[in-house]
Amino acid sequence: MTILSKPRRELLQKKRVGLVKSISLENGLWDLMESSGLVSKSIRDRFKLNSTPDEQVGKLLDYLGKRTEEDYVTFGKCLNADNQSHVTEMLGIKQQELRGLPGIKVGGHNINNSRYADDTVLIASSEADLQHLLDIVDRESENVGLRLNTKNPVDNHGHLQKGKHTNMQFEAEGLHTGSG
Repeated sequence: MTILSKPRRELLQKKRVGLVKSISLENGLWDLMESSGLVSKSIRDRFKLNSTPDEQVGKLLDYLGKRTEEDYVTFGKCLNADNQSHVTEMLGIKQQELRGLPGIKVGGHNINNSRYADDTVLIASSEADLQHLLDIVDRESENVGLRLNTKNPVDNHGHLQKGKHTNMQFEAEGLHTGSG
């Protein structure tokens, strides 16, 4: 689990007044947060004790500032489920974060990559999900001046394809490998 990033903590402080006025806890948001595991009943009760709705939101924002990136996104999912997507936008949570990344579930955790030294293996349950992950890796790599290395490709069974030239193509239809 990753602690909440500094930019997101700063955003919670910078937009605090607007967030307090925009977030409504009355229509079921507490229930959504509790059922998602974001808050417990005791935390909910403590925040509500002798507090106005605005004070409750303030306490919730303080709480979120000390939580993880995953909790921050979970809060965004709860807001969307409670028809408060405008707040999700204020929090700077991207739609792809709300959908979650493709991968496979192992022990209740989403696994979508495995890394060793300078190698990364992307893991997905479908070709479409793999393409989605590749698009993200390609875009984010380009943003920091990196590019994907398509040399020494591996086949679907994890065997290095020595002596073959293989091209990866990033296309809407999915990942294609071809021998040349």
